[in-house]
Amino acid sequence: MKTGEAAKILGVDPKTVRNWIDDYGLTRFFSASATGTDGSFQRILSESDLLVLNTVRALKGRDVYDWEAIAEFLETGEREREFPQNAISGDPRTIPVEQAQQSARAMATMAERDGAISKVREMATRIEDLEEKLEQTQREKDAIKELLLREIGDLQRQIGKLEGQMEVYKSQDN
Repeated sequence: MKTGEAAKILGVDPKTVRNWIDDYGLTRFFSASATGTDGSFQRILSESDLLVLNTVRALKGRDVYDWEAIAEFLETGEREREFPQNAISGDPRTIPVEQAQQSARAMATMAERDGAISKVREMATRIEDLEEKLEQTQREKDAIKELLLREIGDLQRQIGKLEGQMEVYKSQDN
């Protein structure tokens, strides 16, 4: 389906459909054919894309204007399946519920996968930070050890001198 057709179904301007797809941090929820990244000349929206757009439309209709909140809702995989009345009367095409559910599950799985990848990256960064801290601690430990060994050496030399002086004093007393 073309963006103009989707706009008619949703009761919005075609520019609004393109903005929702391209802007506001929602691009990841749309197919490559909807975003135009598949190399085709014309954007073609899948049924899953239409469900995402319908969800955005419904959320905005409920006074949800924060794009991050909309993205968070879309991350759950839930999709608005109730279309405006003009969608039912103006366009005879319907979205099979099973396919819509499958698309929603796929989107939820992708969001879960992306979350896991992000978590792994965070953990890897934390490991690198801890390894660096461990190396720094080891360097500090080695520096302290070297300082203590020097001090022990100095004290041993002083003890040696004092013992030598004591021997001199003992020999003078005898």
